[in-house]
Amino acid sequence: VIAKEVRAKDGYILDDTPQSIKIKRNAVMTLEFRNQPRGGVWVKKVDAVTNAPISDVEFLVTDSDGNLIGNANGKFVTDSAGTFTITDIAPGTTLIIKETRAKDGYLLDDTPQTVKVKSNEVVTVEFRNQPKGNLIIVKQNSVTKEPLEGVEFKIVYADGSYVDAAGGTLSSTGLYRTDKAGKISISGISGTIVATEVKSIPGYTIDENTRTQTVVVNPNDTQTLHFYNTPVGGVEIIKVNEDDHSERIPNTTFEIRKTDDALVDTVTTGENGNVFVSLEDGSYYAKEVTSNKSFRLDDTPHYFEIKDGKRVTLQVTNKKLSGIVIHKIDSATGEGIYGVKFVLYDANKKPIGEYTSDDEGYIYIDEIPGGLSGRFYLRELEAAPG
Repeated sequence: VIAKEVRAKDGYILDDTPQSIKIKRNAVMTLEFRNQPRGGVWVKKVDAVTNAPISDVEFLVTDSDGNLIGNANGKFVTDSAGTFTITDIAPGTTLIIKETRAKDGYLLDDTPQTVKVKSNEVVTVEFRNQPKGNLIIVKQNSVTKEPLEGVEFKIVYADGSYVDAAGGTLSSTGLYRTDKAGKISISGISGTIVATEVKSIPGYTIDENTRTQTVVVNPNDTQTLHFYNTPVGGVEIIKVNEDDHSERIPNTTFEIRKTDDALVDTVTTGENGNVFVSLEDGSYYAKEVTSNKSFRLDDTPHYFEIKDGKRVTLQVTNKKLSGIVIHKIDSATGEGIYGVKFVLYDANKKPIGEYTSDDEGYIYIDEIPGGLSGRFYLRELEAAPG
């Protein structure tokens, strides 16, 4: 009789060497087969500083001949405990284990480790990852040291590639802006970092000597860069609703003049209802020349003085219109039409006023003649030429 093992139990090496025996009459013959228990490797991934386990780290495992191990083309990934196990390996087999992808916030350790599998034993191999470093940028007023919000920086590595923090969720173009505390905080980076201030906020100048700074961020390291902006003397005009000062008014245009009436600048409030004008020391006044379409023009001069390069704030109010606004436009282009005459009638269809559209096609009637109220009628009296 020739006996040959064709399938071994899990965890054991197949012994397929055949054995033969001659059967004797009235006797029970014995054949003994021995299976070598397979070995294994337990791979452990930890933080090099805290020894905390690191999950989601990817490895490639091959034998010494380059054959891929396992059922996933040699790929193994650490679990929530920072480990994975390679089982059912023949004793004496040499495995080569190499990290191919580190977890976010850690440096890749791609130095392979070699381990020889032992019979009926699980060998432990430990890999350690260095945590990447952190960069903090602090932006302050050079005089008062108050934080400056909204200052824009471009942050790149020494080779010019963008510092793309948190997988691009913080910035995919290397552009960052300071927060309310005047800071930019980026974690999980390392290498030589170049930070350049590209845009300040109104009322401040960029210091050319320090607008670009370079720093080396090492693993498990926090570096801080300080940038300062020098305040520029000038005036900030804030335009608000006369009846509700919390309501800012955009699209209001002012002329800034010296006290001898020389025009210095013409500025318009932005979406936050304010505008800043840099000015040298001296005496000036601001005069509203165009109001927001929903507010009454207030052309009262507002006098102020710039002294010792300091900032002055003017809060100017406008009364909200509560009458009638007419807008005459070209039906094809939507542009306002100048010089169109209208007649306004009261409820009895008695004419009470005649009005002409302005350069933008608007007519503002914020005070009805005679103090009338109620229903009114409007008729176009004369079209513009063309």
